[in-house]
Amino acid sequence: MVQSMNERTNSGTGISGSTLKLIAIICMLIDHIGAGLVFYDIAGGQYLLTAGDRATELAIYYWLRRIGRTAFPIFCYQVVEGFFHTRSRARYLLNMFVFAIFSEIPFDLGLTFKRIPVGSGWVSMLKDHMETAWTAQNVFWTLALGLTAIWLIHTILNISEGKGAGTLAAGFAASCGVLTVISLTAQKLHTDYRWYGVCLITIFFIFYRYREKGMMNPALQKVLGCAAGYPLLGQLNMEWWSLPGFELICLASGKRGFLGRSRWKYAFYFFYPAHLILIYCIRCVLFGG
Repeated sequence: MVQSMNERTNSGTGISGSTLKLIAIICMLIDHIGAGLVFYDIAGGQYLLTAGDRATELAIYYWLRRIGRTAFPIFCYQVVEGFFHTRSRARYLLNMFVFAIFSEIPFDLGLTFKRIPVGSGWVSMLKDHMETAWTAQNVFWTLALGLTAIWLIHTILNISEGKGAGTLAAGFAASCGVLTVISLTAQKLHTDYRWYGVCLITIFFIFYRYREKGMMNPALQKVLGCAAGYPLLGQLNMEWWSLPGFELICLASGKRGFLGRSRWKYAFYFFYPAHLILIYCIRCVLFGG
């Protein structure tokens, strides 16, 4: 018998959801320091952070980016957990899209745009870098599209299951079609991790759904989901370094932790654009833009 939500989220040993999210946030911050600060110092040929030591600064850059690879699989897994545990899926999805829009300019400033003089006006800055802005979109778009995909697939499968082999096959085909369309959308929009991210969320969802139906225990669900997801994500540059993220997912206890409290509910949502703006401001101070 499938456990109740209260039992699921308050039993087991291991890493709580809050601890897992904090680890992901810290790793993401480390990654973005590398991408938003160290990279610009190297690209400008200044090497101010290491007093001209190019080899050391390159090593620092690559290690910061490698550490950062831990974050994304954790965020993807927690999107799936949120889908099954949220009180309102519509509000959950709306929050994702709202913060995707809200975070886009901070993302462009922190990680995408080239060096910009501190005195540049916002209008001219955006106009001059509009083409660059379309080359990459922030991770909230990927998470939102992945959430959209699994909600549609979940609905289709719920309708088609138990109604005969033909209906089930049609539901499976429709689910594949949904995943294809949304993956292509992520690819076309150049969202962070693109179609790989959407598919990783879907992989986690498939095994989590078996768990929710009482067909798989939580430990097996996490191991199989990570075993299927890691080789997919590993096809991207440097993403083989994401293995610690998958290992941490396997150690998750299922407990929500302190971030489940209402006052902390939107902490990550606001932290994402805020830390990118901060990185941009620090870059302006250190490197002049």
